[in-house]
Amino acid sequence: MKSQVFEAQDSYSKACTEMEVTQVEMQERLSKMTGDLSQQRRDALRQRAAAESYSAELEGKIAEVEGERDTLEEQRPVMQNEIRQLTDKVATTEQEKGAIAERLTATRQEARELQQRVDLVETEQQRLQSRIASITQERDQLKRKMASEDEERARLVRERTMMSAEVTRLTDQVQRSEAQTTALAEQVRALEAERTEADERAVDAISIQIEAQDQVSEWRGRGGALQG
Repeated sequence: MKSQVFEAQDSYSKACTEMEVTQVEMQERLSKMTGDLSQQRRDALRQRAAAESYSAELEGKIAEVEGERDTLEEQRPVMQNEIRQLTDKVATTEQEKGAIAERLTATRQEARELQQRVDLVETEQQRLQSRIASITQERDQLKRKMASEDEERARLVRERTMMSAEVTRLTDQVQRSEAQTTALAEQVRALEAERTEADERAVDAISIQIEAQDQVSEWRGRGGALQG
């Protein structure tokens, strides 16, 4: 539209210039033809008619150009309004673009933080799994130890039973033979001491078993808490 306005203005300027040139030429011709007024008057009339015709043509062109200019002037507010709307749309688009860029930056930051938390959780899970494996190994060791202690206790019980039987047998012998009382009494004391020692060992084995069971229960509780 601007190019059309410029073209119309240029045409109008050219038309005005041509009119001025024509008028100057007419004045020069009139001044030169003053010597022969009759002939020149006819020529002048013809030239005048031609000039008037040309002038009318120029005036028509001027009117056409002015009409186009008026049309452009009428369309100018509409064009300005469209330009303002386009400018507003561009500004809005830039704002939305900035907002999207900010949201994208925030989302990337959240993704990085989430990945860091995931890495920490995975590291903690690996540590817990290692700890659970260690606890499981310790629990198996305690089970083996308890089994060994059970075997030892059973052996001590068997020995105690055998010793009790032996004490009973020796006591019977003492009752049957007064001559062997002193020797048998010493043997009885020795067996009693061994039985007492066996009892103490049995008590120690039972205490160790109870302690091992308590420790296993504690490890099971801790293992369940870690797995939970």
